[in-house]
Amino acid sequence: MQKKSIKYHTCLSNYFFTQFLFIDGDLKKKPHIRKCIELPFQQTKAEMWDEVTDTLCDLEFIQAKAVAKMTYDLIRDFNDVLEVIPDNAENISKEKARQERMNKYTNDLIAYAKGEIFKLEIPESITPWPQGKIDTEINRMKTNPTRADRLKDFLNFLGKEAGNLQNYAFEFSHFATQQAWNYSAEGPVGKAVEKAPSEVSKSLLRRIPPTRPYWNPLPQVLRILRVHTDSVSAIFITSDGQRAISGSHDNTCIFWDLGTGQVLQTLRGHTSYVAAISITPDGQRAISCSYDRTCILWDMVTSQMLQILRGHTHSVLTISITPDGQRAISGSDDNTCILWDLGTRRKLACFTSSSSISSVRICSNVILIGCLSGEVVIVKIDKNFLCPGAAITTTRKIWDFELQQYLPLSADCPLCGHRFAPPSSIIATIEAITKEAGLRPEQSPCLELNDKAWKNPGLLGNCLKCRGELKFNPFIAGGDN
Repeated sequence: MQKKSIKYHTCLSNYFFTQFLFIDGDLKKKPHIRKCIELPFQQTKAEMWDEVTDTLCDLEFIQAKAVAKMTYDLIRDFNDVLEVIPDNAENISKEKARQERMNKYTNDLIAYAKGEIFKLEIPESITPWPQGKIDTEINRMKTNPTRADRLKDFLNFLGKEAGNLQNYAFEFSHFATQQAWNYSAEGPVGKAVEKAPSEVSKSLLRRIPPTRPYWNPLPQVLRILRVHTDSVSAIFITSDGQRAISGSHDNTCIFWDLGTGQVLQTLRGHTSYVAAISITPDGQRAISCSYDRTCILWDMVTSQMLQILRGHTHSVLTISITPDGQRAISGSDDNTCILWDLGTRRKLACFTSSSSISSVRICSNVILIGCLSGEVVIVKIDKNFLCPGAAITTTRKIWDFELQQYLPLSADCPLCGHRFAPPSSIIATIEAITKEAGLRPEQSPCLELNDKAWKNPGLLGNCLKCRGELKFNPFIAGGDN
């Protein structure tokens, strides 16, 4: 069956390879959309690693996808190949191990602070490479780059230029070649642009050779997201790790796809600086607060404003959502902290401090309030009042960096912090939902699953330690999902 599938995708790859990249010839305004979509996909499925690398690292192909306004789809093409190409397998394993190592330390640190464990294993710090090792690696990539090296260099190029390509490639027939020339003097991108015909090179707005930037194949910055027009003051990530919301002094919030850097939606509604943002544990709703004295509740599936919450008399500086996602707490320059019901969108309670409130957090049945005076105020509230519904938790795959394998599935109780193995009935329900939904890897379960999946009664359970009511998210975070 595997051989038959590869043969099928190889035939399709060969067909699309023979098609013209632009259907209007030298005008280069009408890309062959089907080829732009199908060629890298079919080559990847056919395991044609040399061919798909050549396709994605072809500046004319990049130009075509950018003219078609598919720059962010192109980034997904790169990510899809790097997830499966044999050259990159070791790096994927190391990165998973590093991330899970830090996750383990964070959770252990919380448990240690609560007295649940009595020995804290400090992870070994990452040692920066000495300059000699960096030079050796760069020299290797110059003289003998792997397919993964080439793909990563072009992905770094797209990380910097995606916005420009998306916006301006249609206006200039060789815009991708121009930006590649000005991006780097060496490396896979720099070498690719030198293959352009002389008549093309002469038509570009290029740096003179001595001023072309130095090639850095090992950048720390993966992607710069430039859309806000003023200071970015807040950011929050969805529980599946695939989306984020940023808030700015330009009065807007922006909903991002973290995998591609694409703007999914710009949320407008505040009339002054956005100070803080929080997202419900299920990723369905978000709430932002602002210097305009309001909080705004957003529907993250539709990107629509649900309600403006008014109650503070001065700037609202901080916001936090309860573990069940039903209530939120805001803190303000007016020295008050307001508890909101996100269902009825009404004010439930108000606490007055001696100074401006700059930070609020929820822990079990207490609210921690940070004040500009330097005080931390602990307000005790009955758990049923603070969190009337089932607290929401996420089942996760955690990678053990020592054993080089995934640990058994686990979840953390938001009410008491206890980590436990979810019941088999919960796992079976999640697996059934996942199978029925058929989501692609780049899709966000938080946004794509239907109401039936979220309301499935098979997702309800209890913490094994505190016996608090829990509702499990209908997906498993981590791993290859």
